[in-house]
Amino acid sequence: MKKNKIDNITDNIIQFIPLFFEFVNPIMLKEDSERFKLNGNQIKALMIIKMFGEKTSTDLSLYMDMPKGSLTTVIDSLEKKGLITRERDKVDRGRKQIIDLTEEGDYFTVYKTNKCFTEFQKLFEILCDDDIEKLETGFSLVVTQLKKLKGKIEK
Repeated sequence: MKKNKIDNITDNIIQFIPLFFEFVNPIMLKEDSERFKLNGNQIKALMIIKMFGEKTSTDLSLYMDMPKGSLTTVIDSLEKKGLITRERDKVDRGRKQIIDLTEEGDYFTVYKTNKCFTEFQKLFEILCDDDIEKLETGFSLVVTQLKKLKGKIEK
């Protein structure tokens, strides 16, 4: 019984991934600001730092599923645009660099989050109330369960 349910979860995740890239990813990573002119990886990095706090490049590469060498280009470009800072980690005797948002980087993430809310509202408003309620419940449950998994895996 449990195996069948896990198989169904797995199947749904596999079906969800291309749908995510069709509907969600374009909204999240579309740059529509003349002020910043960022690509998808730059936007992703900023949003991850906003959501999870300052990160090392190693942590950021894991969150972004990107090799550290490729990530260096993204980090360099964001620093040059004044959207992030890099500081040596005092706890680790300066061996690691901590990446954090500047005030301008924080401004962008708030701007982008608001744009995403607007776009997602447009996307989902065509659904009936019952479907919206099911989607809200389903996504809330997925996020809650994945956070539980994360806590168990990290221990």
